[in-house]
Amino acid sequence: MCSSPPRGGTAQLSPLVEFAPLVAQLDTMRSQGRRIRMWWRDDDSYRDTTELRRLLMARRNIPIALAVIPGLLDETLTNLIHDSNRVSVLQHGWKHIDWSGGKSRPSEFPDSRSTFEVSEQLRSGRELLEKTFGSRFDPVLVPPWHSISRWLLENFGDLGYLAVSNEAPLFPLLSRGWGSREINI
Repeated sequence: MCSSPPRGGTAQLSPLVEFAPLVAQLDTMRSQGRRIRMWWRDDDSYRDTTELRRLLMARRNIPIALAVIPGLLDETLTNLIHDSNRVSVLQHGWKHIDWSGGKSRPSEFPDSRSTFEVSEQLRSGRELLEKTFGSRFDPVLVPPWHSISRWLLENFGDLGYLAVSNEAPLFPLLSRGWGSREINI
C-alpha cells in the first residue's frame, strides 16, 4: 500500500471514509466483547523506499508481512528487512507483469499462460526468497492484482506454498463468524 509500484506509479493511502464500514463493524464487535486478529500486509515491495520506511516506523513494532516481488528484488530491500524487527516476507508473484493481454483484469498468472513457465517462475522466486530471507520467508503466494488462474489456485500446495492470500469480501466473512480467525483485509 505504501511502497512504490514497479511501473513508476505513485501509491496513495485511501481516504479514511472508505474504511467507515470496516470501522463500524469493528466497533460493533468491540461493543459485543469480541476480538478480531488481523495481520498487516504491504504489497509491491522490491526495494527500500522512503514510503516503506515510514510504514515500518508507523507500525510501532506491530508485525507486518511484506509481499515481495522476487524477480525485481533489490539489495536495498534485503538490507532493510534484515535490519527490521517483526517483518515477514511473502511472495508477490515473480516480476509483477500483466500477462492478460488486456483481455481480462490484469494478471501475472492468467489461464492462458503455460503451467510449466508459471511453475518455473514461481519456483525460482520462492527459492530466491527462501535463500535471501531464511525463516522470515513464509511460503504464501500473493498474486499481483489478486488475480490467479484456476489451475494455480487448485495446485498451489504442489508448488510449495502453504496458502494463497487472495481477495475476499470482508463483511460476509465476518457475518459468518470468521471474526475469531485470522483473515486478511
